Amino acid sequence: MRNQSLLVIIVAVCVATAATAPPDKDSQIDDHLNDISDDKFKPDPKVPKSLDSRFNKMLPFPKIEDIKLEESKKAEKVQKNQKNSTTEKAIKDETSTIEFDEEYTDDEVDEEEEEDLGVDINKSNNEMKQCPRDCICERNMQAYFVATCSRLDLETQSFANLPITDLQVIDIGPQFPIVLGVEFFKKIGLANVTSIKIANSSIEYISPSAFNGLNELYSVNLTSIGIDLIHPDTFANNTKLKILILSGNNLNVMQSLSSPYTDYMLKSPSIEELDISNCNMQEFLPTAFSQMKNIIYINLAGNKLTTLPQGLFDRTDTIEELDLSYNMIATLPKNIFNRTSLGILHLKYNEIVSNLEFVTKDVQKLDLSSNRIVNVNNQMFKGIENLSNLVLKGNLIKRIHPGAFLTLKNLRYIDLSYNDLDQINSLTFLKNSDLEVIRINNNMRLKTLPNEGFETAQKSFHVFMFDASNCDLSTLSDNTFKTMPFITRLYLSGNNIEKVPKDLFSPLVRLMELDLSNNLFSNLDPQIFWNNQDLLKLNLNANPIESLSTKIFAPTPYLEDLDISDCDLISLWHDSSKQARVGDFLKNLKVFNASNNDIKNIYASDLSTMKNLKVFDLKNNPLECNDDFRSLMKFLGLRKVTLGNRNAHSEFDDLKPTFFEEMSPAVEWNELARKICKRGDDDDETEEVVIEEAATNYRFIWPMLIAMLSVVVILLLIMNIIAFFMRKRGERYREALLQSKNSIIYQKLSEEITPQTPKIHRYVVLQSEKQTPQTPRAHRYTPIQQMIQRKRALDLMLALTSASCKCPSHSYGLEASSSKETAFEMSSSAIRFGPGVSKELGMDLKNMNLKNVCLVVDKNLVNFPSVRTAFDSLSKEKINYEVYDKVRVEPTEASFREVIEYSRARSFDGYVAIGGGSTIDTCKVANLYANDPEAEFLDYVNAPIGKAKELKVKLKPFIALPSTSGSGSEATGMAIFDYKTLKVKTGIAYKALKPTMALVDPLHTLTMPEKVATYSGFDVFCHALESFTAIQYTERPAPANPKLRPPYQGANPISDVWARYALQTIKNNFKRAVKNQDDLEARGKMHLTSVIAGVGFGNAGVHLCHGLSYAISGLVRKFVPDGYGDDHPIIPHGLSVVLTAPAVFEFLGSSCPERHLEAAEILGADITNAKKADAGIILADVIRSYMSDLNIENGLESLDFTTSDIGKLVDGTLPQERVNKMAPRGQTKEDLAKLFEKSMKSY
Repeated sequence: MRNQSLLVIIVAVCVATAATAPPDKDSQIDDHLNDISDDKFKPDPKVPKSLDSRFNKMLPFPKIEDIKLEESKKAEKVQKNQKNSTTEKAIKDETSTIEFDEEYTDDEVDEEEEEDLGVDINKSNNEMKQCPRDCICERNMQAYFVATCSRLDLETQSFANLPITDLQVIDIGPQFPIVLGVEFFKKIGLANVTSIKIANSSIEYISPSAFNGLNELYSVNLTSIGIDLIHPDTFANNTKLKILILSGNNLNVMQSLSSPYTDYMLKSPSIEELDISNCNMQEFLPTAFSQMKNIIYINLAGNKLTTLPQGLFDRTDTIEELDLSYNMIATLPKNIFNRTSLGILHLKYNEIVSNLEFVTKDVQKLDLSSNRIVNVNNQMFKGIENLSNLVLKGNLIKRIHPGAFLTLKNLRYIDLSYNDLDQINSLTFLKNSDLEVIRINNNMRLKTLPNEGFETAQKSFHVFMFDASNCDLSTLSDNTFKTMPFITRLYLSGNNIEKVPKDLFSPLVRLMELDLSNNLFSNLDPQIFWNNQDLLKLNLNANPIESLSTKIFAPTPYLEDLDISDCDLISLWHDSSKQARVGDFLKNLKVFNASNNDIKNIYASDLSTMKNLKVFDLKNNPLECNDDFRSLMKFLGLRKVTLGNRNAHSEFDDLKPTFFEEMSPAVEWNELARKICKRGDDDDETEEVVIEEAATNYRFIWPMLIAMLSVVVILLLIMNIIAFFMRKRGERYREALLQSKNSIIYQKLSEEITPQTPKIHRYVVLQSEKQTPQTPRAHRYTPIQQMIQRKRALDLMLALTSASCKCPSHSYGLEASSSKETAFEMSSSAIRFGPGVSKELGMDLKNMNLKNVCLVVDKNLVNFPSVRTAFDSLSKEKINYEVYDKVRVEPTEASFREVIEYSRARSFDGYVAIGGGSTIDTCKVANLYANDPEAEFLDYVNAPIGKAKELKVKLKPFIALPSTSGSGSEATGMAIFDYKTLKVKTGIAYKALKPTMALVDPLHTLTMPEKVATYSGFDVFCHALESFTAIQYTERPAPANPKLRPPYQGANPISDVWARYALQTIKNNFKRAVKNQDDLEARGKMHLTSVIAGVGFGNAGVHLCHGLSYAISGLVRKFVPDGYGDDHPIIPHGLSVVLTAPAVFEFLGSSCPERHLEAAEILGADITNAKKADAGIILADVIRSYMSDLNIENGLESLDFTTSDIGKLVDGTLPQERVNKMAPRGQTKEDLAKLFEKSMKSY
């Protein structure tokens, strides 16, 4: 039916085109219709024209001799239609109140064509016919079957023959009460339902076993259903239930002392999110949540709570987020959260004054908006050292003690807006140098900011947004912002600033958005923006400015949005004239608002250099109608500049005009001219010039538009049909390729392929049915993402660093010479390989004269024989050591900070790491920061997230013993981690980070679980492929100084040797090593290959697979892989890398086809008859075959990602320019988005 509708629309559009076309075209159409007026070409009233090839040019036209045969079949079809119509009517009258369009229900459709197009219209109709009364059953965009009902009655309804996945019952009044009896949903035929929503309805009774038998139930929403009591065991048997919403019901009696259920409020060990907001709860019993072992989020907002009982959360150690907003809480018991992992606490709109002793050190976000806090003393936040987001908005705060935030060294975001502050001490943020966002807006009595700026214990703050709008600021000094050089967005609107100091913005070299509107200054110094070359948006609205010099904007070539409306300007510029301007004055300006001034004359020359201008608002100015005005109108009309409300455009990128918007400027300027030029006899002449200009341009626009749209729609439909058949053939080709286990031969295939596995429902746990789902234990909270738009922040940082990057593993901006690189250098750790080399560790440390060693080890490996051998060697040689075993698999900035604090507190003269890449990276960081005790964490982190400052300290000796075969960390100078603040992966990269020596003992690999061997093996796989296909080292610019030559130099003759060897070894040993844990030969060779590939990519570099992987790992949700423990969700690095590899190498194949084909051949492909144009596809298919053979997760969908996450994934990839730029082909945001989209399903 969809195809019928689409084709009918096309025919309708074509008819409309004919009707509106010029007369000469009408005659041609009439002639054509006369040619087909024969009876053989008259339409059949029972067949839609969209399906009749004689009238739909998209379908094959029948031969004349076939028409009789076609007509002979009509009688049989009519009889069949009548029979179907009779059966349908009986079913319709008996079971359904849904009305169907007879035209589409009764008409016979060409079954062979439907089969080719993949449309199952009959099945869809049958499902809808079987939908019970008072319900609508339909498939949503994800093909899940949803039933939406206006009544719910077991006696009159049944869903037994329908694959319903979601049930919605909304807005049923008390006249149709719902009774949920014993096994209600199972009896009504919803045994496989995954989501139930009954909201704003009336339920008289819920049986304790109403939800029994629903083994797939994931989510239940019972909002505002009028219940006041629900049996605690109602959901005890729904083992897959994760989300339960009971909001808007009066459940107070359930937790009163007189309640019949005092042991627990609800029993459901699987629930992760519970919402009992707005339920009139006045108290809770200490046992309320004792039977919720996996709870992560509880919403208690909007109740009447004054406190909570001690012990309420003693048995909910998994809880991460708690919402107590909109209650009457003044304080809580001191130790109420001590046994939890609470990370986010919402307490807005309560009665808190000062006591926060109940908040634990694990809390990262604390929202105290709209409480009763008047003074913030220096003890208020004591013991909450890990706090990163603090919201104190909307209190009555009058004073903040200078030491109030001294202990909050991790603070990133603070909101002090809408309070009653009259001053802020310069020492307020002394220890908060990592602050990124400061909001002090809407403090109506705040008259000044510190003249010498806010002081910091470090050189400067990391603040990129500062908001002091709508205060009472009257004066600012040149040094107000000198300690905040990274500000990109500054808001000072709505104050009483009478003079803007000349050097106020000089320190803000990265400033991109500035709002000075609604102040009192009348002029600006011509050099005020001398250091603000990156300024994009400037708002000077509503200031008494009488004159603006063009010199003010000379240093701002990238300015895109300028607002000078509501000022006192009498001319657009101080030096306005009729003479044409030369140069690039405001050449990138897109939005210009000069409305509501006193401007009488504007010359076309004033705007002549603004080549990208899209919107120019000059309304409500006393403009004079003269020749200059007419010239301006014509100029703006020809440039297609819009006279519009600039506030309608919220972002610059949205200013791409549609076709209809391109028609509007002439009309708008015409209307403006009419208003201005109504002067006696000259009216008509003036209007005629303007109107004629518009009429001439768009006289035949509608016929042309309809004709073009018709052609486009027809072409798109043809392309879709062709693409469908090509896709079908391509799937057979690829499936057959993946079926090949011994070799990969590219040939024409004709055999039938087994149909693909049906789509998995979004609520089904993506793990083997034999495995028990693991519950994540890590905080989901990311401070900056929830408090500000992460996309905006990333875009700003990316723009700031696009001109020059100071990352030591990247480029050196202005310090690099303009010539191309002619040299490369190879550096690596000393490597010793062989079974049992771990026993030599003690002697090596003794030979290095080390006496006090820090031993960083994976705690899961401590008791393994090969690791005990290393420990024994230390004892034998009498080496003193301390063990640090708090290593986090896939490290975060928090785990790195912890090991830094540990190592700085001790005096180690050497370091040893025993474990996988995470362990070795953790040890690298400990060694680095312990030797530079004054360094802040972000000092050495790669730009643009960190500062990537030059490494000047000497590191201690460091020996690495890798236990996995993947990361290659033992041979590289990189340490990778998850930066949770922005939900991206980044790293620290310096040549000096390489271990002094690597003891590579294959005996360690015999304890690797299968999945660990698989994921780490694919990491090696991608290391070799990416370094082999990276840009050539000769394509990089040569550094001005040899010491500035980055670790990632590009592919070179030596790295190619390592890469080819690694690929050959992978072909012969990878699958053996995974499937046979005791195969020491295969696992040993993969262990050595990991080191070899590490040496290769450690000097040549990796590229897009790794760049994309960092965003994937940073956005992990609940994925807990086998073999990695279950203490927190992670996406192993090797898995995150390989999932995008097929799409990446297919994308890059055209840039260096020879290398892609060579790599494919080494890995087992027959490229005898291969074409260079197919290089990327061939290598991508080889990768897919390995992924399929080793049963790796099939794409990002298997990790709970959807297409709605693509924007976040792209944003997380953009800061990874250090590796992205090593790819042999450049990438745009659109390219990255397509790569993620193609990687939703990998094979």
